[in-house]
Amino acid sequence: MSSQSAPFSVSGKTAIVTGAGSRINYEFAQILLGKNCNVVIADLSLRPEAEALVSKFKDSSPRAVFVKTDVTSWKDLANAFKTAVKEFGDFDIVCPGAGVYEPHFSNFWHPPGSAESKDPLEGDHYKLLDINLTHPIRATQLAISQWLHGSPQKVSPENPKRVIHISSIAAQCPALRSPMYGASKFGITGFVRCLAEVEKIGVRVNAVAPGLVRTPLWTEHPEKLKYVDEGQDEWVTPQEVAEAMLLCVESDKFPGGTVLEVGKNNTRCVQLFNDPGPDTSDVLIIGAGMSGIGLGVQLIRKFGTRNFEIIEKDSAMAGTWRVNSYPGCGCDVPSHFYSYSFALNPNWSQAYAMQPEIQTYFNDVANKYDIERHVRFNSVVESAHWDESTGTWETTIRDVKTSEVMTRRSKVLISAVGALSIPKECDISGASDFEGRMFHTAKWDHSFDWKDKEVVLVGGFAPEYTGLSLLIGIGNGCSATQVLPVISSGDGAVKKATQFARQAHWLAERPNPTYSATFKWVMRWIPFTMRLYRAWLYYLKERDFAGFKVAEGLRIRNQWAKDTTDYIRKATPDKYLDFLVPKTEVGCKRRVNDTDYLACLHRDNIELVYNDPVQKIEAKGVRTFSGRFVTADAIVLAHGFETQKPLFPMKIYGKDRVSINEHWNQVSEGAASSYFGTCLSEFPNFFIMMGPNTLSGHLSVIYTTECQINYTMRVLRPILTGKADIVEVTPEAERKDIDRVQEKAKRLVWATGCTSWFIDEKTKRNTIMFPDWQFKFWLRSVLVAWSDLEYRSVSTNNPMKTSRVTLPLLAVAGLTQG
Repeated sequence: MSSQSAPFSVSGKTAIVTGAGSRINYEFAQILLGKNCNVVIADLSLRPEAEALVSKFKDSSPRAVFVKTDVTSWKDLANAFKTAVKEFGDFDIVCPGAGVYEPHFSNFWHPPGSAESKDPLEGDHYKLLDINLTHPIRATQLAISQWLHGSPQKVSPENPKRVIHISSIAAQCPALRSPMYGASKFGITGFVRCLAEVEKIGVRVNAVAPGLVRTPLWTEHPEKLKYVDEGQDEWVTPQEVAEAMLLCVESDKFPGGTVLEVGKNNTRCVQLFNDPGPDTSDVLIIGAGMSGIGLGVQLIRKFGTRNFEIIEKDSAMAGTWRVNSYPGCGCDVPSHFYSYSFALNPNWSQAYAMQPEIQTYFNDVANKYDIERHVRFNSVVESAHWDESTGTWETTIRDVKTSEVMTRRSKVLISAVGALSIPKECDISGASDFEGRMFHTAKWDHSFDWKDKEVVLVGGFAPEYTGLSLLIGIGNGCSATQVLPVISSGDGAVKKATQFARQAHWLAERPNPTYSATFKWVMRWIPFTMRLYRAWLYYLKERDFAGFKVAEGLRIRNQWAKDTTDYIRKATPDKYLDFLVPKTEVGCKRRVNDTDYLACLHRDNIELVYNDPVQKIEAKGVRTFSGRFVTADAIVLAHGFETQKPLFPMKIYGKDRVSINEHWNQVSEGAASSYFGTCLSEFPNFFIMMGPNTLSGHLSVIYTTECQINYTMRVLRPILTGKADIVEVTPEAERKDIDRVQEKAKRLVWATGCTSWFIDEKTKRNTIMFPDWQFKFWLRSVLVAWSDLEYRSVSTNNPMKTSRVTLPLLAVAGLTQG
């Protein structure tokens, strides 16, 4: 409702403020006195600053009067009101602001009569509710009664009065740890809403709902501060809250029944229905790995905003490069190209960096831009729903340690979980019977002592095959070939490692020289040298794409096959040659760099089993189909990830509550698909990093992801600058792009029939790889097809025209883009 009251100014008025002996209400009293408003301060005691304030205005005009008041006593409350009438003739403003957070002495989890509670068992009431809920209701009742029946001039629209309450964002974000406090603030919000109509008689009743306020209620109680994530929950100052209270009292923009949320740099009215929730973030990012860190940095660099939040399931950042910490873990992309274009690193120690150095790199970038303050750790996204009425995403998040569930609202939702984030489960019969250690390489058990143990490694050269080795290793892909050389050598070597594999990979020779101090100096100090070197690395990797074309690339692939076959024959023990020379088309799977894997097969403590698969797991080891039993102290799974379940197990619902899987059933036969690997129609303001058809068989994933990040920043500019509320790719553009990608994929070697995690088993669609030159992927991120996108506002829901001019960039993609 709109106000019909006369303009209101606090000047010349009188206010009663409970709890003004400290912080928020003290600041409000100080503001009122500074604006020529008398103040009756009703509190049990005064802090030194409040004593000084009362002393300063004791005999001046305006005046401050202190009345010692226990707000839980109706007699004391009535006395404060009588004092105001006695001293000033009447009063015009009431702020029943005294309140407490859920203290130990009056706490739901410490019932009356318990050792930590001061609420007596026979008391029949809770002190917290008396202070936070009963006292504000009673004070409001006393005020309205006085204005209607006791004032010299009865309240009316021409003689308006004001009541300003203090609620909390806890009324919108309840917490299990403080149910009574939450209930009291829910009650205040509801009470204020119910009294909206009394503005018709001249009484405006409003409330502010602060976020975390730096007051003694928090700062003097360390036991409460442990619930505060200062990296995410920004403090609001008492003065900011007090200024919002003054706005509610004086401004006609806030009619009766308004609840004004006060967050850090974000003061807004809480909607009566379909409210997006407190402190709606501009952007909610899922995952604090390479993609999530890059997104956060670019939001800061390009928009100067820190209004974003990152949800991370782990306890630290760096994603894949933190989780995958198995022995020998490293990268198959040159170090100087495996980095962000905006954060080049002259200090790489070797041509192909190992996991600890890569993890340090990502953490250093995150630290430089203070990304950690935005991360909510140990939390997983369970679901997200698009709310068309507010143009926001409502995301449900669960704390993995406490199981506490919370809801966050954001304008934009971005998945940065990565394509290889869910390790495959072991589906071999009898896995639960095994008495030793069993784990995936992505969940490496560093507490296990390998020395003189028998280990089975399952996986190796067949990512699609679930195998074991003693380590029983199952698998023959990158992780298996990196693990075996390390655990089978040195003083801490295993007694025996048995690797089970079903299919060979094309193993390429890969020297890994260290960089000299001179080389690092040149990279750091000679202008443009590092970018030129990076561009050269880009060229060397990009030219390989020509070999993926089925017809045109045959000559190149024949040369690849010859080179790798010659290397395998030279480095492999004779007994394994028939197996280790691949029978599949070279290039149909990503080639694996040999990190001394072939050399380690010459060791006496390693056995490669390729013609007798594991049939079942038993208590002390594994049994093969031939009946052979292999003893194992540990089983290591190196059999890959769930690549055909992007975003799993999250449940994402777009317009009309359609899930992503339902959407894929409609547009791509159930296989994962997207527009430019990034957007989905019917899922507004939603973006996917490392989405369907974004990876390459020859280049750095950071390159393509940074292209996606920069594309997302360009598309989001109208949203983040307030020119539009919603952006969505059109269904026509999405279908056209999906069809074009699949048609191109048919002409590449990945579609020649080899078993690969690139291909969806059911539909035979390529869901992983981008079927073109990577510079074209970069160009698409720069030359945005604006006609494929529809922008609109929440209020009108009408499409908005967006004009963009993008100048062609003629520099080599690898020179400027990561």
